[in-house]
Amino acid sequence: MSLDPMLALQANQRPLPDALAPVGHWRRAGVLLLGGGGTLGAAVLQRLLGAGGFAQVNVRVTQPLAARPRGLHDCVLPEGGDWADLRTSAAVAVMVFDVAKAREGAIWMPQPDDVLPAARRLKALSVRCLVLVMPHAPHRLPAALREGLWGMDEQALVTMGFEHLVLLRPAAGASGSAGPARTPGWQGWGERLAGWMLSNLRFMVPTRQLPVRPDSIAALVVALVHALEKQTPAEGAGASRTWVVPAETVWAAAQPEGLHRTVQALVQFNSGGCDAA
Repeated sequence: MSLDPMLALQANQRPLPDALAPVGHWRRAGVLLLGGGGTLGAAVLQRLLGAGGFAQVNVRVTQPLAARPRGLHDCVLPEGGDWADLRTSAAVAVMVFDVAKAREGAIWMPQPDDVLPAARRLKALSVRCLVLVMPHAPHRLPAALREGLWGMDEQALVTMGFEHLVLLRPAAGASGSAGPARTPGWQGWGERLAGWMLSNLRFMVPTRQLPVRPDSIAALVVALVHALEKQTPAEGAGASRTWVVPAETVWAAAQPEGLHRTVQALVQFNSGGCDAA
């Protein structure tokens, strides 16, 4: 199967990753994308290829790709295949939840039940940063996928010991509902961050009703990975430094000139640079 020709054309018109400097260890080691199909997955893939600066972008597929953009490598693991057979030297893994389009049959898309076994294998392969990107329009997903995401055991992910674990929440309008209420504790700091950011960024309220474009979410994913590469890993065995990015924060990053300020605020907040109480 071949990828979208427009995706290939756009990627080939952009500079090679080697031309983007400085390049840190993560970008030299490359990135693995699990879920490169659908509107959101394709946007993340295009952003990784074009602006990510990674020496190599790998995408999991169920069969070899007949044609692919420059810089893209297929990571073949058949549907239902054993995660123990997955091979990658990537330092970063991005898992995107979306529904693949008909022409993307070879692009593997994750289900909620794949998260923990995939994460265990990625940790065993020395992946240092795991990013989970939730659907930007969860109401359009099949009910089983949507409910599985809400019931995902995020605490189990936290204890796996990745240097950085990033959880991007669904991003409808900032004032829209992104799903059931979260439990108190570590999951609540992202919501507190959103309130702190929105009180400082002062964006136009009416635009908060608009949905966030997939490309804006993809840009946030890449910007966060670049920022986290410079951050200190979590201390203690088995600890993951967790970055919860709620829908309100995703929305803030999508506003004009909001991306850089949002990433700075996330780093500052999670590094103890502001009051999280």
